[in-house]
Amino acid sequence: DVKNVTLTYLEFYSGVGGWSFALKEAADNVNKWLMTMKKEEDDDSGHNNDVDTPADSKECYEKISFSTQCLGAYDHSDLCYEVFHHNFPQMKQSLTQDSDGDDKKKKNKRMKKKQKMTASSSDSPSVSLSSHSPSQQRPVAIEKLSKKYLEEKKADIWMMSPPCQPHTRQHSNQKEDVNDPRSKSFLHLCTVISEMEYQSLPKIILLENVIGFENSNSCMQWRRALFSRQYHVLHFHLNPPQVGLPNDRPRYYSIAFQRGGSNSNPKKNIHTFDHLFEYAKLDCGNNLDQKPFVHTDIEFLGVQKESDAAQEEDKKLSSVLMPISFFLDHSRSNGDGSDDRDKQQEKDDKNGSFVFVSEKVLSRNASWCFDIVKPNDRRSACFTHSYGKFIRGTGSVLYIGNDSCDGKDDEEKNANSNSAVLEDFKLVSPEERLFDSNWNGMDLKDKLRYFTGTEMARLMGFPVECTQNVRSTNSGIEDGAQGGQGEEIFLFSFPPSCTQKQCWKLMGNSLNVKVAGKVVELALRLANDLCCDI
Repeated sequence: DVKNVTLTYLEFYSGVGGWSFALKEAADNVNKWLMTMKKEEDDDSGHNNDVDTPADSKECYEKISFSTQCLGAYDHSDLCYEVFHHNFPQMKQSLTQDSDGDDKKKKNKRMKKKQKMTASSSDSPSVSLSSHSPSQQRPVAIEKLSKKYLEEKKADIWMMSPPCQPHTRQHSNQKEDVNDPRSKSFLHLCTVISEMEYQSLPKIILLENVIGFENSNSCMQWRRALFSRQYHVLHFHLNPPQVGLPNDRPRYYSIAFQRGGSNSNPKKNIHTFDHLFEYAKLDCGNNLDQKPFVHTDIEFLGVQKESDAAQEEDKKLSSVLMPISFFLDHSRSNGDGSDDRDKQQEKDDKNGSFVFVSEKVLSRNASWCFDIVKPNDRRSACFTHSYGKFIRGTGSVLYIGNDSCDGKDDEEKNANSNSAVLEDFKLVSPEERLFDSNWNGMDLKDKLRYFTGTEMARLMGFPVECTQNVRSTNSGIEDGAQGGQGEEIFLFSFPPSCTQKQCWKLMGNSLNVKVAGKVVELALRLANDLCCDI
């Protein structure tokens, strides 16, 4: 018999639901892994019936099937709320039911109180989610979530991506750290973790932020809160090219887990446990004054180390990356970047599907800072929430001249290259470019466009489109569908009301689902191996 285990979770700073998609993907992968391990174990036991096997080494792999259930998703943005519940409509119904479950007397009392409220009463604090009606699509202030409310949830997993502005290198007030108003909600969660009843604490806590967060005072307070509740922590620096996606978005990730549980077996020593402690230096709270050890790979899950030394290794890494053309809206149905793509490109352009860089912007000196990629390239710069608003450091733009097409060898591409591009503007990354004092802009009208929101989502690992033999659904994340051919998966999409600029901003503030999925998968395997009562 298969033991069905429902992983309940809360997603803080939920945005468009990146962590929820990552958890769903990780749960499916762990289900497949457990099935494989159990099958191998059964095969081995069949060949060794005559061998006397120690009792504590039997049944290391149970027949477990993980499904997921979201108990709450919290964000300060109305737009994020709208997009999240567009993709997880059952989650909205669940929260509405949670709110409607209050005692009728309390409801009537609140209604009477509301009728007596004056305009100035809006300053009174609210510490219960029930005062935020999901049916009205209002955002939730995380710093107002009470300890009691979060204890009552008793979620197995917490996932979060706290505001990065207090820690990012581009932020002018980076030294503010814990004094930055945007850190208030995260510091509130630190306090809640320190004070919650032990039985109500999550078994796993996952966090994503910019690189450098691990050296901040905010992270110090976070670690201190975790260690006070017997959590062990793993720290990572990971980048999408390590999982095969041609987009640069290096981020800090951490896994906090409670070691052991009521069913803990100290003699249990299986795959993930061995691998973890072969390469990991666990952050156990004994060295708070020191910087934590940061891992840069999860090798046994296929997340290889990034190459930053030998050029040959860089080429080796690039060889496993898909070209940008694979992630573009107009080429998804073809896959091979053939001439059909050019016809579709022309059709899409006429229909106004893409936003081209304006002549006004191209004529500015600032256009020198554009990070330009072609469809056959296997790299793109990190997208930020200011994409389309500023030029420098906000993400790549796409060159779609005649010389940008796939299906041609390098010599033919070079022979047909746009001379203006080659002479006036080399298609290299900005950091490799030397500014020309005679620069007077670029003559690339209708040849340079911004990525669409769905293209950015694909580059960031969101399941935007359905693959062959796969059935799609947006009926909710609670279903816990199994992996495999013909599987039911959850696809990401933007509501029709979302403008292109809103899509850019949402993606610029999001995380990479593929990378986060690997982090979650490691956490689930670890929890399963260490019997953390998940």
